[in-house]
Amino acid sequence: MNIIFEKVHENARIPEHAYGTQHDSVGMDLYAAQVNPWRLLADGVYSTIVSTGLKVELPEQYHLRIASRSGWAFKHNILSYPGTVDNSYRGEIKLKLYYYGDTPPTPIEVGDKVAQGIVFKSLDYDIIEGEVSENTERSNKGFGSSG
Repeated sequence: MNIIFEKVHENARIPEHAYGTQHDSVGMDLYAAQVNPWRLLADGVYSTIVSTGLKVELPEQYHLRIASRSGWAFKHNILSYPGTVDNSYRGEIKLKLYYYGDTPPTPIEVGDKVAQGIVFKSLDYDIIEGEVSENTERSNKGFGSSG
């Protein structure tokens, strides 16, 4: 299976697996092609939009999930907003990042690994209206019901 990426910005970089192949690392690193300044949202909370400079063509019945990189989360308190790139989407992939901390965030540079993409197979399903059975051990027990 091939996933086609197109560079739409001069600083774009095709994603790579950190450890060689998808068998060694599931996620592919996504790189910053264009960076906006961090914006203060609340005390100790900042956000920014990062352009990857890439478009993607995914095979039919597949989608790309955007996830945080653990290194950025643990070392720099930076999280990527999780998202889904449907296989019908053909626009540029942009990422929303959040920083949580007591000091202003370190600026993100062009070429930094800022998030990861993970390819998933999409299941076929129909959405229908009907009656939902509550015949399970849990039934409608919600928040805090397990202790």
